[in-house]
Formats: sequence, C-alpha cells, structure tokens
Amino acid sequence: MTADQATLAIAQAFDGKPGVTRSAKPGFGQGGLMTSGKLFAVVRADDLLLKLPAGRVAALIASGKAGPFSAGGGRVMREWVLVKPETAHQWLALAREAQAFVAELEAKKNG
Repeated sequence: MTADQATLAIAQAFDGKPGVTRSAKPGFGQGGLMTSGKLFAVVRADDLLLKLPAGRVAALIASGKAGPFSAGGGRVMREWVLVKPETAHQWLALAREAQAFVAELEAKKNG
C-alpha cells in the first residue's frame, strides 16, 4: 500500500464519522483530523503525523517505523510521531488508535 492509498483509506474511514472533523485553521494542522476539537492525525509530505501516548511513540520510534516530531525551535514533542510511508499499510489502524487516545484525553479532561 502506498502513502497515497493509505491517506485515502484514512479519509474514507473518518469522513462523516460522528465527532471527527477536519481542521480548517491555517498552518501546522490544516486539513488534519480532529476529535473533540483536538488534532490527532495530519498527513505531512509522505509521513503521517499522529498524537499517541508517549510510550507508544517511543516504541514506534525504537522499531524504526516512525521518527520523532519536532516543533518550532527543535523541541521534540513526546506525544507526536511521524510514521514513515514504508508502514502505510498500518496507517489506518494507527490513526484509529490516535483518535481513541485523543478522545479519551478530552473525556478525562472534561469529565
């Protein structure tokens, strides 16, 4: 599966899903997927940027399937990971994992 095919599969899986929207804000997350008003997945060039628990991020990086994500100023974001296109066949499952993680974070914050 190519990165383009994986991106299409993610769009098809999440389009119209209750509680999932696309970010219209310009910049970093534009066009990314949001749940509870919070970003959880963004396609960046040929990579998929996801918000996942820090331990999961570390495991993906250690496996070689992903790389760290640095924000402005070079600060590594511990709950964000850039998943490589070589693992595109896993993108949809990882996007679902990210959506569930962010929804759970928001539920805990608001509950």
